[in-house]
Amino acid sequence: MLRIYADVAMDNSVISGTPEFTKHFDAIGDLKIKAEDMEGVGKEAAQISTILAQSPLDSIDQKFESYYAKRGFDQQWYKAYGEKSIRSIADTLGRLKEYTYIYAALSGVTHGSDIWKSVFFGKGKAELSPLREPQNTPRVVQLAATLAFRVYRMILCEFRRGEEENFDRKYIQEWRQRFWKKYEIDLNPKQLTI
Repeated sequence: MLRIYADVAMDNSVISGTPEFTKHFDAIGDLKIKAEDMEGVGKEAAQISTILAQSPLDSIDQKFESYYAKRGFDQQWYKAYGEKSIRSIADTLGRLKEYTYIYAALSGVTHGSDIWKSVFFGKGKAELSPLREPQNTPRVVQLAATLAFRVYRMILCEFRRGEEENFDRKYIQEWRQRFWKKYEIDLNPKQLTI
């Protein structure tokens, strides 16, 4: 569902005359896209619009459209449903620990929201460490894989009941050793002094 909304904005941004095109490309002049690519974009945009016009997506789309028309950008998807944050959704679902230890950690790294961990001030100088902290990539990959395993297992429980045992066995026999292998990344220089 979220992919559909992202695709609509992406497609419309290259279609001349749309508000998205005006916002992103109108000021830079002609946008050079091959005719066959533009035809594909137009078809995909029409297909997405057809999908969004069907129930129950039409009422959801309307929530986004009315917000977009007033502000020029979409509101957060969870706010359209009356939730104040992703954390509150996790709390409602009884998944606060997963949110805290997996989602929040991955979100912070992905969006670079822990900027102040990377800036240090001293007497007459400031030191900057890499914002995305590449040395933590092994940990982030392990967290992402943990989340992927968890979500996949939840899907199995919901739609392929009885397959969980096979999944667990395959994890133990084929994936666990690679999953828990320790990797380290060493950055040089460690920080930049200004």
